[in-house]
Amino acid sequence: LLADFMSSSKNINTTELIEKFTGYFDGKDFAREQAIKLSREISRGSTVIIRKLHGKEKLDLKAMTADLRSIEKKFKELKKILSGYPKLFHSNMIDNDLQEYAEASIILNLFKNNFTITDLPDPDSMGIPYSAYLLGLSDVIGELRRCTLDAMLRKDLKQANVYLDI
Repeated sequence: LLADFMSSSKNINTTELIEKFTGYFDGKDFAREQAIKLSREISRGSTVIIRKLHGKEKLDLKAMTADLRSIEKKFKELKKILSGYPKLFHSNMIDNDLQEYAEASIILNLFKNNFTITDLPDPDSMGIPYSAYLLGLSDVIGELRRCTLDAMLRKDLKQANVYLDI
């Protein structure tokens, strides 16, 4: 058995071994730095969408949807960058940023679909981890609470009740 193992294993010299490890860890560090930058852009863009829901101007859902598409492109790029390092993708390093992205996607979907809660974005289609999606969905409750309060301040009780019903 030992003879079989010894004949099947390939020897590598230390120079080649160092080059392999250096290449892997340099690539991982580079991917991590790019991922941190992209995930922050995703989070900032998602926050902008959410804040626009509470703005004083009339909602421009088409523009907000275009903004979300731009964020989706960054998310796809992030996934591509981290495809060789799945532990980084599923790490706490980007969880909060993906949570914000999920929140923006869910709440914008609600606004676009007349607050129909039976047709939410699918986390699998989005490619987002379930934990980040569920935390984003939980954050939507707080945003709807804020929308309710905003409507009450405008004395629009009908709209406030719509938000409460959701």
